[in-house]
Amino acid sequence: VLIAVWFLLAETAPRSPPRAKNVVRDYLDGFRVVLRERRFVGLMIAATCASSAFNVFFAGGPILLIRVMGVAAELFGWFTLAWAGNFVIGSLVSSRLQGRVRSLLLIPVGQGILTVGALAMMATALLGWVTPLALVVPLVLMGWGNGLNMPNAMANALISVPANRVGAASALLGFVQMVAAALLTLLIGYVPQDVALYPDLTARENLRLHAFVYDVPSAERTQRIKAALEMVELTDRADSLVQTYSGGMKRRLEIARGIRDQAAAGVPYDHMAVFLHAPQLYVPHLEEAL
Repeated sequence: VLIAVWFLLAETAPRSPPRAKNVVRDYLDGFRVVLRERRFVGLMIAATCASSAFNVFFAGGPILLIRVMGVAAELFGWFTLAWAGNFVIGSLVSSRLQGRVRSLLLIPVGQGILTVGALAMMATALLGWVTPLALVVPLVLMGWGNGLNMPNAMANALISVPANRVGAASALLGFVQMVAAALLTLLIGYVPQDVALYPDLTARENLRLHAFVYDVPSAERTQRIKAALEMVELTDRADSLVQTYSGGMKRRLEIARGIRDQAAAGVPYDHMAVFLHAPQLYVPHLEEAL
């Protein structure tokens, strides 16, 4: 396609007088000009927020759906379709409304729908409704909102700058979106080194306290603590103070502390996950460990 466009389509831009040979300065001057346009900056932020939602899902969605929720890998594509397909629907609705509704008005409408979907997804997580359906419904809303928001935001951003700076505006718009996507992807995978353990207690005492707080039956605590320590290979240091542990040992103890029986929730053992306060890590065959 690129080759065909290169040879078959004629240049439509009018010829401009020769420019200075300092290409770098010319590029920087173009960025300076477009960044002075407040409308462009606002629309660029709107488009970046919308596109970032895509990247957040693609970065964290497979882990959440396949590893934590136990969705079959071959079915994951349907969840992607719930997002991408409804984005197409939103874009089609947007195109049908062109000429009847100002495209600038569709941006806040799309942003509002996108925000409602994001808040709904946060609410289901906070309420503990971590199920595929609780993820799909907000995804549908977010797909529609993106379809209304993103194309209109990008188009209006480009026409809000001087005609001779459209190239700089397009380059900056794409660059900011990619940087935001990269930073959010890193944020999703970030694991802080700070630990939530009591350094003046031993590993066994930390686990015993955690078991008491989460109402683990007293008759089962000893066996569960023993199994958790064995699982993360800390049995030989179970009675050492946590303040003497290395960073890796503290991380293993946090994993051991987070193991909780989900059988009461109807979660199959072969899909059981490690929980601290939310799903974090997939551990198969946990039935044997506990």
